[in-house]
Amino acid sequence: MKSIKLALRTLLHNKTLAVINIVGLSIAFTVSVLILLFIYHHYSFDKNVQSRDRSYRIITGLKEGSTWACTFATFDKVLRENPTVERSTVFYKNDEGFDVTVNKKTFRISNPVYADTCFISYFNIPLKEGNPADLEHPNTTLISEPTAETLFGKTDPIGKTIDITYLNGRTTENRTVTIVGILDKNIQNSHLKYDLIHSKKGFYEQTISHLERSKLYGAYVYLTLAPGISVAEFENQLPEMVAPQLKDAHGPPIEAFSMKLQHLTDIHFNRDLIRDISPAVKRSQLNTLLIVGILLFITVVLNFLITNIARSQFQEKRTQILHFLGSGRLSQIKNLLSEVLLLVTPAVVITLSVIQLFKSEIGHHYFNGWVPHTFTATFWIFLLLLALLVILVSIFTTSGRPVRQRKNGANKKVIPLIVFQFIVVIGIAGFGMLLNKQINFIHTKDLGYSPENVMIFRAPVGTTTNIRVFKEKAKSVSGILAVGSAMHYPGFRLQDTNLGTSEDNYSVKFAMINPDALPVLGIKTIDTFNVSTGTNFFINRTLYNKLAKNYTQDEIQAGSFKKDEEPNESKVPFHVNGVINDINYESLYNPVGNFAFFVNSDEATNYRFLLVRYNQKNTAAVASQLKSISKSVYHTSIDPVFLDKELNAAYQSEEQLLSVTKLFIVLTIIIAIMGLFAFSLYSIQQRTKEIGIRKVNGARITEVMVLLNTKYIKWILVAFCIALPILWYAMHKWLENFAYKTDLSWWIFVLPGLLAVGIALLTVSWQSWKAATRNPVDSLRYE
Repeated sequence: MKSIKLALRTLLHNKTLAVINIVGLSIAFTVSVLILLFIYHHYSFDKNVQSRDRSYRIITGLKEGSTWACTFATFDKVLRENPTVERSTVFYKNDEGFDVTVNKKTFRISNPVYADTCFISYFNIPLKEGNPADLEHPNTTLISEPTAETLFGKTDPIGKTIDITYLNGRTTENRTVTIVGILDKNIQNSHLKYDLIHSKKGFYEQTISHLERSKLYGAYVYLTLAPGISVAEFENQLPEMVAPQLKDAHGPPIEAFSMKLQHLTDIHFNRDLIRDISPAVKRSQLNTLLIVGILLFITVVLNFLITNIARSQFQEKRTQILHFLGSGRLSQIKNLLSEVLLLVTPAVVITLSVIQLFKSEIGHHYFNGWVPHTFTATFWIFLLLLALLVILVSIFTTSGRPVRQRKNGANKKVIPLIVFQFIVVIGIAGFGMLLNKQINFIHTKDLGYSPENVMIFRAPVGTTTNIRVFKEKAKSVSGILAVGSAMHYPGFRLQDTNLGTSEDNYSVKFAMINPDALPVLGIKTIDTFNVSTGTNFFINRTLYNKLAKNYTQDEIQAGSFKKDEEPNESKVPFHVNGVINDINYESLYNPVGNFAFFVNSDEATNYRFLLVRYNQKNTAAVASQLKSISKSVYHTSIDPVFLDKELNAAYQSEEQLLSVTKLFIVLTIIIAIMGLFAFSLYSIQQRTKEIGIRKVNGARITEVMVLLNTKYIKWILVAFCIALPILWYAMHKWLENFAYKTDLSWWIFVLPGLLAVGIALLTVSWQSWKAATRNPVDSLRYE
């Protein structure tokens, strides 16, 4: 108790340093705990799956083409009979959802899944009510708890029926299904998303039967290998497993497909798959966030040590008196521990209060909607470990010996800490500037087409013939500049094909569109050779330049790429009708490759998307009128997707990282200012008599300020010189994630250095000015 009273008296005597410490620790604990919880949240995805270290998902695509998160439905039967597979599940997902009618009221189900009991057991999905075995009965369904509340309110839905508006081929049908169970709230930290799990038996059987005989990527397949099974060997056998079932199916030969096992723990971190179940995050983003958080925490700990050293110098006489009165090293450590606890405890309370009070705002602005929870074991473990780390570092780095230090002893201890702090300030500020510059580059780069002011409406499955009706009615809407239709568009599920020539094979991504879609997207042709009444092929400049190395323009135009080849009805002739400029059909993470538009009329192809270019001034009115037209055509209202927003979603991780980095820059600067302020306060007070003597001897205020400020500026410049190569290397490594990147301008390196110097001058000059303008008589009396 004595040590606590003594520690409290000491802290009250040095209120400024105590406040600096508490504020700094509060910032460090709050930011560090949030980052650790956020990273833990993402790395704990799908941990509820049994034997997840041996669990995988089969992903498929054409070789040298895009990879899909789904694969062939025939794996369902194949894996059940394979002895090397411990267990497996195959399910199907409706990307568009469907309408459900209850008591003459219609509701939209966004995430329906078609599965069986294997799905429930594989992912260990809990049920609030009902028996999973009932899902084996035809036309039965399990609904999530939120969906049950939406459809039935507080009424028990078990045993009740709902009508599903189901598209069978090109006709709309209503199917009645029975609710047999209520799913507990969605599994925490799972990549799965479902509002309703419907039995694979019943009205969906026909669709499954068709998928099992086709080479369509229609099923999501998960499996757990038996212990000791080689992943590489099993992966190599995947084509052989399905070859007998799909040998007569239409499409490329099985040898043309690439089938791989994706580890369950990698699913949440892979953003490059088509038709994935839920958005993924980048590991590099989490790692960057962790590094920045660690640097911030180290900066605060160093700040804590700086103020401790400053405070210990102020208490030097008291320490020597206590030692003279018999106080030993253990007693001094107890006093130090008491002081640290009195600083750490309020910081912990402030951290808890800030996160609890502002968790929704924090999640919304900085963590993409993720909300931290304070009353969990994980939260308290992280917070207490951080507090314990600060306590241990403080004790082991602060000497308990009462030996009087030399005049510059404290300076030698503190200067490296201040230099490191400003290395962090310069590094984080420079990285933030680069991040902001790269995002601006992404938003302003010419993509080769114009995604701004383009709305996209997706027609429901089975109703694609109505796109022509929708298109004609849309043309009459005021404010619409152009209307086109397409099966694909830049950024959305482009297809892959292989162009075989006598010289080489070219993997080509393609999109199927109507001729009217080109002006909607603002794509202009460089050369038009001829236009046929059938399918026209417009290739990009990259593919044309590759072909032009081996073929004449006439051969490219005629599609004469293989000499002496006999006609083959299964192969589509690739006669080139024109050339377009290179466009960034994917995100800027990927370089432009071989690309082609397959252009055909509405009558020849059942397009799924209506593309509309509109006048920005009429956005709300155009969207409202088109939604009304879609309801009259499809009997359901279709919400538009804005092309520029959909493309920008690919850079959500960078946007989020920029928001967090901006916050870290501010916090790091505040912490550095507090540390420098604390030490300059101590250092200048140590030189009070010296300043008084200089003023008596005629030194001007400016001369005294220059004298006091020079050494700090010198060490900031040292920090800048050390930070510069580290910053350059880190920037280059981060930019490697992008195929198209901004330049490393000189000002990105200079401005952080100027910022650091400005911070140091503002912080120290205030103390210097106070000391320089002090009455020399008072200075000479100072003890």
